[in-house]
Amino acid sequence: MSNIPITIHNGKDGKPESIIIKIRTYAGDAIRDQHLKFPYQETLLAKTVVDEMANREGQSPQGKQLCALWMVHDELELQIRSELDLFTLAKKWPKYLEKYTHSIEAIENPDSTYNSFTYIYKREAIISRNVERKCTDEASIRLFYGEARQNVLTGRYPCSVDDAITLAALQMQTMYGDYDKSKHVIGFLSGSDSLNEFIPFYHYGSKDPEEWERLIFEKYQTYSGKTLFIARML
Repeated sequence: MSNIPITIHNGKDGKPESIIIKIRTYAGDAIRDQHLKFPYQETLLAKTVVDEMANREGQSPQGKQLCALWMVHDELELQIRSELDLFTLAKKWPKYLEKYTHSIEAIENPDSTYNSFTYIYKREAIISRNVERKCTDEASIRLFYGEARQNVLTGRYPCSVDDAITLAALQMQTMYGDYDKSKHVIGFLSGSDSLNEFIPFYHYGSKDPEEWERLIFEKYQTYSGKTLFIARML
């Protein structure tokens, strides 16, 4: 299991002492990896990890019910039920890859980097958009916003140019607050090579960087006065 994001640490006596697991979240405008530490045990239930992540993120009981732990690969994503053991699932991961992606490498070479995956704490698959929109838990909304932003930028959720501009403007509002004409000028994004963090890659080459910035700043001005919480809900 050399490719899984779980490490077992031994104590001075050489016996297993603790478990370190790396969990990724899309925390608003940033991707964040956290390392959770648990006393060593032969099983580690997904529920144990979810409870700790919800606590760290500051989610309410309502918000926690809207999130789950996932095993994520470039070609496969599986949501983990709360009662399942992470060690058992990790051992089965190559078989899941072979079953759902039809990759021979997954089984023939278990130690291949192809079998690597990431644990991500994110939105529960069966939660409807209507339920998500009714959520008022600020910590959960931050996670939902971050996940939606990531999905748009990577092309998982294709969007129009107008929608891309709107999302970029909202991102400016959440990151920098209200528009400042003396600060937010052409070159603010393109000059720091950060424009690609605001525009989906499949739209990026359709306009000059300066034109993107002009359109983003025009829309950005309309969100002045919106709080971070409200901007993420829009």
